[in-house]
Amino acid sequence: MPMTTRIHRQTVIWLSRAMALALALIICPFHASASPKAISAILLARRLNNKDTKAVAFDISEDKVEWTEAGAMDFPDSPTPVMRILVLPGKATGRYFRLKVTGSNNAPHASLSEVILYQRL
Repeated sequence: MPMTTRIHRQTVIWLSRAMALALALIICPFHASASPKAISAILLARRLNNKDTKAVAFDISEDKVEWTEAGAMDFPDSPTPVMRILVLPGKATGRYFRLKVTGSNNAPHASLSEVILYQRL
């Protein structure tokens, strides 16, 4: 299956076509993880004209056992805004990053279109 690459500030995220389709039809609760080094901000976008996703939490870990919450964001019960940016008060460091959809405006469904992890250089 072909792979797509998204490169942003030296961060490479691999998504298969099947994974992209699965992200469009998320059922709560949902967890996803990646392997960043240090995160300074997180951009999260919902699908256009979709208000399913209500609340999302972000955790970071060194060992995938002990998790520390890096931040959270909420969306209103409205299709706008489509995206939010969470700026962290410092660099969140760890080997693993976890995204948790914790609330839905249309339970048990949630829809995400994009997650970008920013790193200060």
